[in-house]
Amino acid sequence: MPPSLNRQDTELMRKGVTPSRFAQYVSKPMTGYQWMPGPHLLYLEERVLFALNETEQQSFIQVNMPPRHGKTAFTSVFLPAWILGMFPEKRIMLVTYSDDFSIQWGGSVRNILKTYGKEIFGRTVDKTMSSNGNWRMESSFGGMLAVGIGGGIAGQGADVLIMDDVIKNAEEAASPTTKAKHWAEFTQNIRPRLEPGGLMINVQTRWAEDDLSGMIEMASGPDSDNWERIVFPAICEPPDGYEGSFDDYVDIIGRHVGEPLWPARWSLDALQRIQKLNEMTPATWDALYQQRPVPRGGSMFPVDNWQWFPYGDLPQTKAQCHALVRVWDLASSQDSGDWSVGLLMGVDARNHFYIFDVKRFRKHPQGIEQELVATANEDGINVAIRIEQERSGAGSIVVENYKRLLTRWDVDGRKPVGTKENRASVFSAKAASQMIYLPDGAPWVKDYVEECRRFPRGRYDDQVDTSVYAYDHLAAQAGGTTLWTPSDLGRLMTERDMQSLIGQLL
Repeated sequence: MPPSLNRQDTELMRKGVTPSRFAQYVSKPMTGYQWMPGPHLLYLEERVLFALNETEQQSFIQVNMPPRHGKTAFTSVFLPAWILGMFPEKRIMLVTYSDDFSIQWGGSVRNILKTYGKEIFGRTVDKTMSSNGNWRMESSFGGMLAVGIGGGIAGQGADVLIMDDVIKNAEEAASPTTKAKHWAEFTQNIRPRLEPGGLMINVQTRWAEDDLSGMIEMASGPDSDNWERIVFPAICEPPDGYEGSFDDYVDIIGRHVGEPLWPARWSLDALQRIQKLNEMTPATWDALYQQRPVPRGGSMFPVDNWQWFPYGDLPQTKAQCHALVRVWDLASSQDSGDWSVGLLMGVDARNHFYIFDVKRFRKHPQGIEQELVATANEDGINVAIRIEQERSGAGSIVVENYKRLLTRWDVDGRKPVGTKENRASVFSAKAASQMIYLPDGAPWVKDYVEECRRFPRGRYDDQVDTSVYAYDHLAAQAGGTTLWTPSDLGRLMTERDMQSLIGQLL
């Protein structure tokens, strides 16, 4: 039986103690460890209390922080217990990656209030409801529902709706199907559960650009929910786009660049050991610990690798190319969310590759067909046309249709083979060799570079796919290119020595 709190502490609770003080009082007897708030959790507490006081309109807070930095204990256990102790009429909904995980935390909240609720807040749980996943406060409709994402929440409302790490692991984070299901569940089922004046909190470790946090961010705008975004990297660094001095940067909790998030728990040395011992790639570390799913400079396509030519010189540069191809990746429909992309690339006698134009749009099938035919006439019959085929049988039907429409053009298609990363590796190596040129000042080039920078963690990859196909086509036309690996270098030197010797003998 956990020890009772003394009279003084009880009076402090009744006067409105904060969630963090409440957690410090009850954590040791209820969980076996003494919970101590880090500065980032105190900042989050401040923002949550501010939002709870806003009852005129709905409030939205998104928090991204690294693993094992106290987000679940605070947001899924101690915070809900404090809210229901202070406001027993409120209905709290907790959504995590699985029913079992959610019910575990729902039971912890129930046990805390069952043990200390009466003594601290003067109220307790309804003893007739034994479920850890769905229970009420005594003499109240308020209580807690804890479910996994996709679980049964129809007909339920929430004054406080908490989503805690709905992505289970790296496999789910890499699955477009799983992430699409999460987004559909959020927009169609979870978001509509929030009551007027309610508070929604999404707390998550970042995995990919298009995880739930990323999708919420991408959907933000003047006509969408006004999310307050709080980002806590494990080691302090300025956000993307920061143009000031790194030496002068101070984040929202007072850290300077290079300082750890929770030094009392994870020192800088400890964080660096985690990265080393777990053999994390820079991309994985940036996502999970720095909350930046896309590395600053890019992963497969660092921004510094691109070469440039003046946009005004485009006609002359194009005329120097001995082969040109326009590659299309066509979206299935106007409403699919994907882009239709047509990319024009050429290669010159030096084996340098130039991207001259990118058409990128969302249209219905008839509009796509009109755009493709108009672009073919604009490019001329000397520009080959290649179409990325869907893996299903419908892809070949699309290609055959354009062969009939454009009988004077060289039209063909191919099905993608292997992973996107593997297909893009040779084109990435060519860019790293500083042999891919872009027109400086072209209206489309900024979006192109950004999509490539985010690949393969970005939401869109159509421009990358068309670039890879175009490069493969032109390289094959030129007789292919040989990429020497370190293991080949010895053989290469031997061949050169042999050629030199033969030259001397002759």
